[in-house]
Amino acid sequence: MIPSFDQSMRDTFHPFNWELILSHADLLMSFGCHTIWIPYKFAKMNQPYTQSLLLYAYQSSASALVRVLRESGHSAIKPKHGAVFANIDAEGTRPSVLAQRAGIGKAAMGELVDDLERLGYVRRSHDPNDRRAKLVVATTAALAVIRTVHDFNQGLEDQYRRLLGAQAYESLRSSLQAISPRDDLQPRIPRQCS
Repeated sequence: MIPSFDQSMRDTFHPFNWELILSHADLLMSFGCHTIWIPYKFAKMNQPYTQSLLLYAYQSSASALVRVLRESGHSAIKPKHGAVFANIDAEGTRPSVLAQRAGIGKAAMGELVDDLERLGYVRRSHDPNDRRAKLVVATTAALAVIRTVHDFNQGLEDQYRRLLGAQAYESLRSSLQAISPRDDLQPRIPRQCS
């Protein structure tokens, strides 16, 4: 319950429009002998943005996936490597295409490919359609990672379906597809080929 102010208190805190503030006050906070009323519109500012919620959900799943990969013997794989694994084709992919699909620069993709090549997850080979061009090709180790990711993601989908219920799960997927600017699918290598 919000106490009423007498005229002397209102004059002390002039030029605030206390009727307006108190009529919109939803949040009451006490600090020792001081009480602060926070108007509704300011109290709502602490609500996270939708994109923040999407980021938190991604970060949670990415951390869990890294744990699963570590437990399956792929401790060097980091979330950033997903830009390669999710965008590489079974027959190999040019680095420029990987960069474009991942939405990152060619230099950044080059660093990721270098890193994964050093770790034995990809190799560079000549493009049979253009001997001047190179393809990034997944190794057997990369296919094992992709298989693990497929299994993990399928488990995550099942978990979402159980947590939300079938109708809310389908609604979530439809909503995310409606706001997603992309039409192309990931990963490029299907479960049966990995």
